[in-house]
Amino acid sequence: MTKFSKSLLIVALAAGMSACSDESPWSGSDVEGGIRLDLSADGRVMRQSRADDSVSPVVPEGELFAIKLSKSDGSFSKSWSSLEAFNREKAFPIGDYQIEASYGDLDKEGFGLPCFLGKSDVHVAPGAVSDVNIVATLSNAMVSVRYTDQFKENFHAYSTALQTEGHDWVVFAQDEDRPAYVAPSEVKLNLTLTNDAGKAVTIQPASFTARPRYHYVVTVGVNGSVTSGDLALDIQFDEEVVAETVNVSLGDELWKAPAPTVKAVGAGDPAEFSMFEGAALSLNPEFHVFAYGGLAQATLNIVCNDGWVPPFGARVDLMKASDLQRSQIRAAGIDAESLFKNPDKLAVVNLKKFFETLPEGVYTVSLEAGDAMTRQSDPASIKVTVMPVDVELSAPAKAAFMAQEVTVDLSTNCPDIKDNVTFKAPDANNRMEPVAIKSVSTVASPAGKVSRADLPYTFRYVLEVSPVLTGTFDVEATVGNRVRVCTLKVDVPEFSFITDPYAKKVVVKVNAASDQLPGIMNMVKFYNGSNQISSGNLSQDNASGLVTISGLQPNTKYSTLKGMVGRIEKAVPEFTTEPIVNVVNGDMTDVTETINISNIYVGGKFRVSPADYNVWSNIVRSEANGWASINQKTCWTGASEKNTWFLVPSTYAENGESVIRSVGYSHSGKRPATTGGAFSTTYYCTKAPADGDLTKASGEMFLGSYAFTGTEQRTDGIAWGSRPATFTFRYRYSPVGAEKGEAYIRVLDAAGNVIASSDLELSAASEMQARTVSLSGYPFGAKAAKVQIGFRSTKGAPGVNIPSGSQLNEGIGAGFAIESNRHISTNNYHAVATGSVLVIDDVAVGYDFSAAAAGKRRK
Repeated sequence: MTKFSKSLLIVALAAGMSACSDESPWSGSDVEGGIRLDLSADGRVMRQSRADDSVSPVVPEGELFAIKLSKSDGSFSKSWSSLEAFNREKAFPIGDYQIEASYGDLDKEGFGLPCFLGKSDVHVAPGAVSDVNIVATLSNAMVSVRYTDQFKENFHAYSTALQTEGHDWVVFAQDEDRPAYVAPSEVKLNLTLTNDAGKAVTIQPASFTARPRYHYVVTVGVNGSVTSGDLALDIQFDEEVVAETVNVSLGDELWKAPAPTVKAVGAGDPAEFSMFEGAALSLNPEFHVFAYGGLAQATLNIVCNDGWVPPFGARVDLMKASDLQRSQIRAAGIDAESLFKNPDKLAVVNLKKFFETLPEGVYTVSLEAGDAMTRQSDPASIKVTVMPVDVELSAPAKAAFMAQEVTVDLSTNCPDIKDNVTFKAPDANNRMEPVAIKSVSTVASPAGKVSRADLPYTFRYVLEVSPVLTGTFDVEATVGNRVRVCTLKVDVPEFSFITDPYAKKVVVKVNAASDQLPGIMNMVKFYNGSNQISSGNLSQDNASGLVTISGLQPNTKYSTLKGMVGRIEKAVPEFTTEPIVNVVNGDMTDVTETINISNIYVGGKFRVSPADYNVWSNIVRSEANGWASINQKTCWTGASEKNTWFLVPSTYAENGESVIRSVGYSHSGKRPATTGGAFSTTYYCTKAPADGDLTKASGEMFLGSYAFTGTEQRTDGIAWGSRPATFTFRYRYSPVGAEKGEAYIRVLDAAGNVIASSDLELSAASEMQARTVSLSGYPFGAKAAKVQIGFRSTKGAPGVNIPSGSQLNEGIGAGFAIESNRHISTNNYHAVATGSVLVIDDVAVGYDFSAAAAGKRRK
């Protein structure tokens, strides 16, 4: 074992300062330390019983070793070409490392090419030097070939060749006694013999597996003699390699029958060519195999200058390949089916597709065949230089949003790859998947980019893809082992959302250009957080770009809604839904007395000679709170004549309902003339005001305010902060003739514009019935500021009934002379002109637009 000088790595404290024994160069450092390497090399080999013990590898000088240091966490790795270069390092970051010392190249086989390797772990501590010891040992195997004297007497010309996986043959000339250094793997042995007649034959008697640091000695001898006709080879391997010697008959049949042949065809002469990586190959390289004695072996060997190995291995006997290897061979593009299925004497191994898939490098692919007598063909080889293909992928233009095809340009130095490119693009789930090429054309001058001078060829590919739904779109091109990715910009539609919240829904307006709006509306989806809003809560008006989301809660803030078009996400601006606003006292149960007129004249006087008499009554009426009427005008206490003909309540509450009636009244009416005479028994006035003496008015009840002091002060509507979906009430109606009652609702904005309304005609109804109408068509963004709800007893000019004659009998009997007998009960008189009567109850609004729509469909 050879030992070399130690190397000490320190952190220099100052320029020119020498390291003294009493100094501590790492003092105070908590991030660095040094390594002291103790390197030695052991040239001894593992002995075998038949090994030539006198042959050992020459141990190289220590300065010839290369050093590599790698941190175990992968954060540091560095190599030095020599021990001297390693010695010049000053410090290393603290941590755990593996240090390796090596000499030679394991992939280089032959004579005088030993390879040594040693490894060790080392921990660099802060402010300290760490000692590490490495012993480098032989990492390849040694093989020697010896020939017995008897063998030499029988053959005047002979040679031996051996081959390991992925390497060329190493030939032992006839007088070669040096050991060959080979990579540890399976070793095949060929022996070429020439007899006295000058006929040569190559056989492959056996193979063995070589391990590192072993020296294998193969001894070739013979048994028998030529004269007796039983001459046979006697090949002895080390006992641990092959347990018994291998005997091969050297009879006449071995020499007379032709040996197997392998020819390289379709690859030129010599069989050597160049190609670009991934390019389509115009040649059709293949091996033609013939074995007169029947095929028994066909070994394919692949040597690459940079150590590349195919999945099935660098060397494989095609006839003995496992099922897995056969699958791998087929997948690699090698057609060897004639050797897989019932091989006889002829076979073809085609390599065209295999070469088209090779990465950059220099390859020698050889095939050697053997027959049942172990005779070997000369190996036939095809050498191919695969030149690197350089490609650049670019986009000539933006991709259209939602497009199902995109265009990319591929610039390259190799025109032959045009039809040998594959592409991937995102699928519907955003996974990169293969896509079809719709068309390909040559581009003379690529648009939108400056073509590199070293990439003179540009091809334009139109690809069929899943709909483009993102702001950027990746396309991946593969040429051989070259992968390029191009990110296309997408002509994404610009859009945003504007909200118009109601109490239980929100209308979202998609704000986009008119030409892009239809496509957006066809794709837009809405989410509340991560949950998609179901179709049952969505409705769309694609033409106007409005989306209604229902199922919301009143007076609630929403900040997590978002909309997605494809994979483009936009937040819906935060909003708060409108509150629920109800009609106050819609059930008419909260009432207040508003009219109380005592001792009012009832009609005209009546005469029973010799005196005239009056009839009196009281008018006492209540109204529903929160509602206004025109009672102050139809029953104006400022009228010049206080008489039931002229003071007429048009609206009043009774039995939990509101009664609205058309009336005739007058502010300056004249009391009808007295009727009757001497001994008259008609105790009432039979005259009534003329039709033209009464002002006729529809009774009204409405939300707002009303006052009359000779002139009207009227306010229709009240402040309102929400937009209702429905308007409901119950009514019954007794009209005069064909008159119709009226109900209405109007929702107004702050500027007084009506943003939703409904006017209803009410027909005769003897029993209470419900009526519901829906409110729709609210302009987007128009907010409610006011609501008007009202009822009229007659729509249009009303008619009234004016009783006369016996219709005016107030029921006064013979006791008329007593004044109190002529004061009839409150509100119970006939001297009043009234018309159509509308009774209203349970007035309400609703905010469920889906119910409103359903109600509308039911009508």
